[in-house]
Amino acid sequence: MQRILELLDLESAKKNNLVLAKVYSEQELDANELEEIEVKIEKKISRKTVIKNIIKENWGGITVEVDGKIVDLSIEGKVNNLKRKLIV
Repeated sequence: MQRILELLDLESAKKNNLVLAKVYSEQELDANELEEIEVKIEKKISRKTVIKNIIKENWGGITVEVDGKIVDLSIEGKVNNLKRKLIV
């Protein structure tokens, strides 16, 4: 059911020439934080963006997903990135 709702959100955004951005965080972000993220995304991709804040338990940071691309600012993401750099 959740996947169907996500697909409907995505289709609705596309029909209105919008980009749907998912912002994963451990706690709900306030309006100012979401607006700051939205402005940065819109600047980067030059398209109007709709933000959806998704709460994840034990997340430890913020992860942003836009058009299938992920910017992982979570603690786990930073540790994994560091591990990849050290292994090479």
